[in-house]
Amino acid sequence: MNREKFLKTRIPVMVSILGGFVFVLVMGQLFCPSLLMALPQEHKPLKYQVEVKATLVPLFAVDAKGNPIFDLKKEDLELYVDGKPVDIYNMEVFRFETTEEVIEEKPVPTLRKEPSRVIFILLDSLNSTFRGLDKGKRIALELIDRANPGDMFVVLEVTLQNGLKYIAGPEAKSEELIKKVKKLRMTPGQSVREDFLTEHAARIAVNHFVHSISQLKYALRTITKPKIMYLISEGIKESTWEQEYGYQTYSASTVAYYFGDLIKAINYGGCVFNVIYPGRITSINDVSYRFFAPSIWMPPIGWRMRESSEWMLKYVGIGSGGAFFNDPNVKNLVTSVKKITSAYYELAFTEKQEMKKRHQITVKSKNKDIILHTLNYSEAEKDYKEMEQVQKKVFAINVTTEGTWSRMVGKVQNTKYKTLEKQKKSKNRYYKIEVPIPGEMRNKKADIFLLRFDKSYEHSDISLVNKELNETEVLEIESKKDKKLLYFVIIEPESTRTIYNRVK
Repeated sequence: MNREKFLKTRIPVMVSILGGFVFVLVMGQLFCPSLLMALPQEHKPLKYQVEVKATLVPLFAVDAKGNPIFDLKKEDLELYVDGKPVDIYNMEVFRFETTEEVIEEKPVPTLRKEPSRVIFILLDSLNSTFRGLDKGKRIALELIDRANPGDMFVVLEVTLQNGLKYIAGPEAKSEELIKKVKKLRMTPGQSVREDFLTEHAARIAVNHFVHSISQLKYALRTITKPKIMYLISEGIKESTWEQEYGYQTYSASTVAYYFGDLIKAINYGGCVFNVIYPGRITSINDVSYRFFAPSIWMPPIGWRMRESSEWMLKYVGIGSGGAFFNDPNVKNLVTSVKKITSAYYELAFTEKQEMKKRHQITVKSKNKDIILHTLNYSEAEKDYKEMEQVQKKVFAINVTTEGTWSRMVGKVQNTKYKTLEKQKKSKNRYYKIEVPIPGEMRNKKADIFLLRFDKSYEHSDISLVNKELNETEVLEIESKKDKKLLYFVIIEPESTRTIYNRVK
């Protein structure tokens, strides 16, 4: 079974945090470039989008030496959901270019010529020094420079002032992308001198760090292509924890308390953390990538965190099912990163009615020499009526751009409307329109969205009102100087029946 049979291409939308407030940033027509040229036409016939309600589990496979393994089959793996064995009804493999060091002894199955993926690079200035930031930028540039055909990059900075700060993307390797990263001027959140005030601020920063990155869950869930996340960070310093806990030796549960929610949020987005440490290696003697079981690794009880914070990073990476890298040589480090992310698989299992909404995932290989990196947690898709407001807005954006919501059963109709009034106000246009409501949607509460896009679909304004629908609804919308593409979307939550159109 082909992946597209149960998971259709749609438009990714990135959700970021600025000072603790959520805003929606439309990523553009990333996976359907042709839609940029051809906007949805009016008077389309009724379209029914019925999709398999399944859950995907991403997986990376390597051998004991870190070389990718491309020839796994469903029969080689065992999948457990909440401790119970579950059938893998479909498995797809994506092969990404790697190094010449990989020697394939077995024939490789036929794969796509140029598989595409979305790569998130998170540069953590909140918890890094000048030295770490400099090396972090060099690592990011090396990752971009050695991109595979089809790779699309999203570059973000983690800051104290703005949370997740958008830098660039999604875009392929280009001189423009490289310039954006090179020009990036980051302010380190760590300093050499420590006192009570800086430590108090650092404790606040821990929560800010966790909350900001956790919001990426919403963006990740809208991306159906293979996706990878690299967190480049020096981690939370030892003194932060000691100030909080009275300079007492603590167990691993301290870190788990803060970062457990972060790990789960990224896993619920269908992604694992691959964590890269750009600082000076002082506390952990292992160099480059070391292999651990995909379950959360814990240090001995009473073990104290070193100032370099590598242990915390190891917890986040391995706890999410990903990996941890800390080679002092940038080129060698990126080589290790590319090798471990080259063999990418997607397992699919059917969501059963008796299953919980959130799952604990375990994937085992029958061959003990094979090391798997995959989710430790998974979350089933919510019905529209159960979504949070920001997810509903993402859904509406996907409707206007003719995308689909992952594994969501929906009925979408491009509907007619009547223009009652049209005015030109300065450089903007004002519209008053009348929309006929289908009989099955009348006298029911519905969400009415009014959306404005710029010409590249990279930025949007979205308003949402919930009201009971009549036979017709009169809507008013006005363009802005830089946002002239106007749409309305009306969604009845119980049936997910949806009508929409472009206003022009």
